[in-house]
This record gives sequence, structure tokens and C-alpha cells, in this order.
Amino acid sequence: PASRTSSENVRIRTWRSNLTLWQHAVTIAPQKPRVLHNYGLALLEAGEINAAVTQFRAAVTAAEAPHVPAWDRRITNRDVVGNLKALRGALSR
Repeated sequence: PASRTSSENVRIRTWRSNLTLWQHAVTIAPQKPRVLHNYGLALLEAGEINAAVTQFRAAVTAAEAPHVPAWDRRITNRDVVGNLKALRGALSR
């Protein structure tokens, strides 16, 4: 079999899990609200609650930037608020 190129090895490591995928995406697009939000979700799935909340807050902050389209701002804020409410409910049980 042919050996893998270094870019193939990077892709394999990056796509290994949701967490590694979104962690990598944040390094490429650290100011994109959707990327920050999805990284927060991956952290939440991994049980990293504090880190997830930090990313959700970063997503809301990034969504307030003037260059972010209004539709993306609304979607990000709606999703983050929903996730934080669900998380609060789960933690209060």
C-alpha cells in the first residue's frame, strides 16, 4: 500500500473525533461564531462543561462583531441560549 502524505496524516488526526475537528477549526477560524459554538458543543459532549461555557460565551461575543451577518448573529445567540438553558436544567437535577 502507498504511504500517506503528511497532509493526509493531519486530516486523519483532525477528523478523529468531533472534539479534534472543532478544536482544529478554531485554530483556523477563531472569530467565527458558528465554529466557536460547535467547539463548545464538542466540549460539552466530552464532559468539559466549563470549557464549553467559555466557548459559548466566545461565540456570542464573536457574533457581535460588525462584520457578522445579522442572520448568523441571531442563530448563534439562539443556539447558545438554548444550550445554556438545557445545561442549567441538566445540572440542577
